[in-house]
Amino acid sequence: MNIKLNGKEIIIKTGATIESLVRDRKIKPDTVVFELNRKIIEPEKWSQARIMENDEIEILTFMGGGACER
Repeated sequence: MNIKLNGKEIIIKTGATIESLVRDRKIKPDTVVFELNRKIIEPEKWSQARIMENDEIEILTFMGGGACER
């Protein structure tokens, strides 16, 4: 089925979940947040969050930073 992942159209298997997407794409689960159709999906709900045809998913990655001296 077709979905949009971070703005790019890709094909994934029917019946996929956020959890299976994490596994199949070898994503480190403790470093990301998933947004499914503009709604944040909590990690404990990834296995129940079914992905449907034409869904839009954004994977947001945590970034660390430090203080900038001037």
